[in-house]
Amino acid sequence: MTQRQHNVLNMYNAVLQYLDENSGIWSDITPVADKQAQLQTLINSISSKSEEQQGRSSGGYTAAKNVAMDNMVDLAYKLALKVKGYAKKTGDEVLLQWVDFSMSKLGTGTSTEVINRCKLITSAAEKNLAALADYKVTEADLTALHDAINNAVPKKAERDSVNAARRGVTLSLPTLFSQAGKEANNLDDLMKGLIANEDFVTGYFAARRINDMRGGRNKKEEVKGEVKQ
Repeated sequence: MTQRQHNVLNMYNAVLQYLDENSGIWSDITPVADKQAQLQTLINSISSKSEEQQGRSSGGYTAAKNVAMDNMVDLAYKLALKVKGYAKKTGDEVLLQWVDFSMSKLGTGTSTEVINRCKLITSAAEKNLAALADYKVTEADLTALHDAINNAVPKKAERDSVNAARRGVTLSLPTLFSQAGKEANNLDDLMKGLIANEDFVTGYFAARRINDMRGGRNKKEEVKGEVKQ
């Protein structure tokens, strides 16, 4: 969530806590009780989404993907150097084009592009394996690179899947906050119109203030109209 959303959620939790602590004043007033229950349901949904969003951090998946990609590129580059030497000796320009990458060029671009380059290098070595014995290219080299590629592909997919799920949760939050804002504004009107206890109503609207933590400062905003997200 954004800092603004965290601030607003904290306000709603404070309001609901205040209402819970003073339920004897309003719980027998049906319109207020109904509106409180609706707001509570929405805030529960927002809190759940916030926890889900935090739990879907892609940091660990990104780190695992990066390690797998780095290992794959390292193996592919070492193999490409051997095949490159053979291609230059034999004057095979087509083979040379398949494997003529610097380390930086080999690892530059999207994950898919990098993986495809490594696959090309593997294929080039496989097709010329018998002739590459003098260049110390072995079946074990090819197997190691195959394994590294097969390890990198799902790591990328896992990271992308988590990012997609996190984006889905993130996109759902503004709608929930908008709904909560409307319910809270309706509750404001009911407090003014149906609750005779002035001290309670004053305390309610004090809880409805948003502590604005942006910029390292702790300010309070009056709630006027619908809370904007």
